[in-house]
Amino acid sequence: MPVTEFLLFAAFILGMALPGMWLCLWAAKKAGVKPMRYYKKISFDNCTFVRDSRTYQKYRSCFRLKKGGAVSVEVLHSRGSMVLEFYTEDGRVLQSWRNGGPASFLVELPPRVRVYWRADMNHFCGSITFR
Repeated sequence: MPVTEFLLFAAFILGMALPGMWLCLWAAKKAGVKPMRYYKKISFDNCTFVRDSRTYQKYRSCFRLKKGGAVSVEVLHSRGSMVLEFYTEDGRVLQSWRNGGPASFLVELPPRVRVYWRADMNHFCGSITFR
């Protein structure tokens, strides 16, 4: 008898929880709530080296979209200098950022092409945010 009671209780809980979750997701969709996009922030403190997303073990990454698109990049710079480049697998530079450039900008991604980033820093303090 205790097994039957347990199964009935579990069925009751799931029977209430699943429609409740569905209702919450439906309401969020109607309200226009969208899932958060890709977000990555990398901070540097007094760095003098070259970081390449293709070879750097800690932040190895690339951007690739089937239909193309854009990645929003924000650079917060407090000291030092940096050159930030976005390039394709064949070495073609898509966009470059230097000190004094805009704090945030868009990098257009060609369709089905991997895009990497390279940061050449000299006593750089600040952060790079990809969205």
